[in-house]
Amino acid sequence: MAGAHVFPGGVLDARDSIEHWRQYFHDAGHHELPEDFAFRIASIRETFEESGVLLLEDPKKNDSLIGEARRSWRTRVHDDAAAFEELCTLLGSLPDIFALKAWAHWITPEAEPRRYDTRFYVAWVPQTTNAIHDEEETVASTWSSPRASLASFDSDGMFLPPPTWFTLRELSECKSRKEIWGTSRDLSPIQPFFGQEGERLVLALPGDPLHDASVSGEQRNRIVILSDGKYAYESNLEGAL
Repeated sequence: MAGAHVFPGGVLDARDSIEHWRQYFHDAGHHELPEDFAFRIASIRETFEESGVLLLEDPKKNDSLIGEARRSWRTRVHDDAAAFEELCTLLGSLPDIFALKAWAHWITPEAEPRRYDTRFYVAWVPQTTNAIHDEEETVASTWSSPRASLASFDSDGMFLPPPTWFTLRELSECKSRKEIWGTSRDLSPIQPFFGQEGERLVLALPGDPLHDASVSGEQRNRIVILSDGKYAYESNLEGAL
């Protein structure tokens, strides 16, 4: 999304499938693999391409890939997803799919000309990681806490798409890594519906009457798009953020 601050990510590739990686993980003693396996592989692969962050089961193997070798492998993986398997084999470590916390599943509203079916994951990155944007899909990068990112958005420092803004808002309410990891998440798809309430444009979320006509008109669960391009979240649903 041009001009926006977003999390690293990209498109699933056939090489991300559980069938392709199953034997590697079985040989390493992982016999129970998550249903969203391919999305986890794709998330780690795309994050490496775009930011240089590489989540491996053995972090020391990550640290061994430095300088021009790291840049070269990022380019190779960008050009061919099969190279990610080659890289993991060379380093002797598997992508750390179990280090990812599944956080949310968003689908673009039907009214949008370009649509995405996107999974959001949370992970903790070793302090030794040397992250930098790839100058192709990403042209700038920064380390920023959820609250700092939201403050920058409010002060016109960065543009955040609604799902990114909403995710950062949720994370900003968590006080620790332990709290984030222990949070129970509803991973049902969130597909907002563009609605109009008077002069206000809203993105109605599940549980809002503009999203589902069978819901009581007194309910609220929506992102309001303000006149200055900022957002406000309105909800009176029990348990809503």
